[in-house]
Amino acid sequence: MNDKIFADFTATTDHFIAALNTFSPEDFNTKRSDGGWSAGQVGEHMNKSHGLGDLLRGTTTDTERDPAAFVPNLKSTFLNFEEKMQSPEFVVPEEKIYGKQDLIALLSAKIADTKMAIRDLDLSLTCTDFVLPQTPPMTRLEWIYFLVYHTQRHTEQLKKLFMEISGS
Repeated sequence: MNDKIFADFTATTDHFIAALNTFSPEDFNTKRSDGGWSAGQVGEHMNKSHGLGDLLRGTTTDTERDPAAFVPNLKSTFLNFEEKMQSPEFVVPEEKIYGKQDLIALLSAKIADTKMAIRDLDLSLTCTDFVLPQTPPMTRLEWIYFLVYHTQRHTEQLKKLFMEISGS
């Protein structure tokens, strides 16, 4: 189980970093024409969202259900690109200029931390230190798939933003 999620997580985060790298330093903080987030803000949102190391290593309990039970729901929610989602305030990026390389370095460190968690932890256990609104406590496996699908969603957002900015 850990090999598959490790491969999924690695491929997804590699694609996201590659998408960030398509933006020139000049375009990194350019917002969409409709006022949506810049690539820098999307990167900062993901930086804030990927800070799950403490949660994954925090308090857990045995899971009395399929540890992947909510994965299909996470996938259908985050990969429904027709649905506009509202981010919780604690992961909304500030209105500021972001340094591309600094942000990528911070995010890459969090990604590396999650990769270590995937390799080292029992992903079937349920995390109890934080629960998403309207969702039961999720397992480590489900939290990692939350990151996978959330990252895939924002990779698509970056691709669309790049096409708009570059005129492609």
